[in-house]
Amino acid sequence: MKKLTSILLTIAMLMSTVAFAAETESYSQSFWDVPKEHWAFGEIAELVNRGIIEGYDNGSFDPYGAVSRAEWAKMLFTAGNVPEAKYIHLALENSGDMSKRHWAALYMVSVKDYLAPEMKNEATMYRPDDAATREEVAVSLAKFKGYASSDVSIIQQFSDSKDIGQPAYIAGAVKEGIVNGYDDGSFKPRNPVTRAEAAALLCRALKLGQ
Repeated sequence: MKKLTSILLTIAMLMSTVAFAAETESYSQSFWDVPKEHWAFGEIAELVNRGIIEGYDNGSFDPYGAVSRAEWAKMLFTAGNVPEAKYIHLALENSGDMSKRHWAALYMVSVKDYLAPEMKNEATMYRPDDAATREEVAVSLAKFKGYASSDVSIIQQFSDSKDIGQPAYIAGAVKEGIVNGYDDGSFKPRNPVTRAEAAALLCRALKLGQ
């Protein structure tokens, strides 16, 4: 029975891979700086087609530009169909770093339980214009998918595991295949996430469990 289950799972994964490859081939080119040879072309194109992300007025996507916390909040909000937060002005009452007039106020307040602040100071809890880090993005996706893990031994594989501030969520994200480390054995939790990386991570998380 276990062998049959394993075979069926393998077939399902292969079918999913083939389907995604076929989808990728059908994508039209949208951005001059994201050729079809780009490693994240398929993920970027898919999220653009679904209205989750967009490019710039000059026809570029800027795949290697850093994603701000505000931009990531919008991506997560749109992709996850997160309910709009109510009483935004009250949620921002004690915030010293984001106005209710900020373009991303609705998104950041709506997903704040997923994109938790690293700092304890309420006055700097949102930091909308700071670059989103690998840990912040991975944690928000793990929270959204419910992938926290009580067994954090998996992150011991990373040479800088001591720098990971939320090990349970990172362990869950690694275990489920949302994110992994670098070739040098590190995780680099404080590294900014690029727009291409954000698209790939979000696309990967959305496909898990489907």
